[in-house]
Amino acid sequence: MSKDYLLQIAKPAVKALKSLQLKEFKQVMVKILALQANPK
Repeated sequence: MSKDYLLQIAKPAVKALKSLQLKEFKQVMVKILALQANPK
């Protein structure tokens, strides 16, 4: 069964993501996307 979730990211967080190095950005995005499996 698949559920869809709406992910809202605050503007300051988006700004911080833009300033990350590629390796750090990848680590953060993997953790954010992992929330889909366990959104609690």
